[in-house]
Amino acid sequence: MKTGKLLIMSLLGTTFLGGCTNTEEPVTDGTAQAIEVNAGIAEATRAVISGGYVNDLEVSFARLDNPGTTGSVWNTPSIDAVRTGGTGNTVLTFEPEQTYLTEDGESVLIGYYPRKTLNSGTTNPVSVTYTITGEEDIMATGVQTGSLVNKFETFTFSHLLTQLQFRCTGSAGAIDKWTAITSIKVKNVATGLKLSLDKTKGAQLTATGTANQTLTVKNCPSTVSAPDAEKPSTGYLLLYPTVNLGTEDLPIGLEVKGTYDGSPKILDVTVSNISEGVKAGYSHLITLTFTEDGKIAVETGIAEWQPGNNGSTIITPGK
Repeated sequence: MKTGKLLIMSLLGTTFLGGCTNTEEPVTDGTAQAIEVNAGIAEATRAVISGGYVNDLEVSFARLDNPGTTGSVWNTPSIDAVRTGGTGNTVLTFEPEQTYLTEDGESVLIGYYPRKTLNSGTTNPVSVTYTITGEEDIMATGVQTGSLVNKFETFTFSHLLTQLQFRCTGSAGAIDKWTAITSIKVKNVATGLKLSLDKTKGAQLTATGTANQTLTVKNCPSTVSAPDAEKPSTGYLLLYPTVNLGTEDLPIGLEVKGTYDGSPKILDVTVSNISEGVKAGYSHLITLTFTEDGKIAVETGIAEWQPGNNGSTIITPGK
């Protein structure tokens, strides 16, 4: 899965080639300004998810021409684009290329990731649907209006999900007792999501369908590590940031399976002290401290996205 970072796309001196459905025609003669599109990646912010945006990144853009015209609709299909992999600014290529409209024509652009076909219909807003497994990073840019006179400015892809990271620690005695961690699951989360793209409001991510799904933490630690371990195994999960999730009003419910004193153990763990709850673009580090007597002390801290809030709790095994 890709590492999380902000994907910044600098659109310099741009022209767009592509079909337009409204009154203005795209620039197609030899005077059309060539688009030079660069894509840059900001400082690394995701410490857990393996891989990264060093490889080519496939994104999409939705386009609407003459947004002030009555009955204006979004062009279909959406525009595919590829950011060439590498550090710093690299080339972003539209497939097919795009041009600005002639004369006083304006166009609206908004980008999103992962690349996916727009749902049926072209009236505003259009939408894309996703079903997440906990590994997907969903991002979108702000909405911009551009023309030959007023060029598009920098597009920034921002994270729309929240990230939970999980570390499992314990004393030497606890490590002797807890010989294995089988899985960590997050309960009662939304997996069906809709990304709406509006010509004025921009991108908005909402949950759809059943919200009480269970997702398994990726790269789950298989054993308990000492608190001072240099490189402890860290699991992760990307989730829809439900309002107040992780607070007393809406605790995060975990199911932790492991082997304690030679026998299988299932623990129901609650994290309810993340101040203000999880938020889009934030990463919260949840430390599960396994104790020798079978209890788990839970702490929440900040990983390397935007800083979230800390918290802690103690869970006694009930099964």
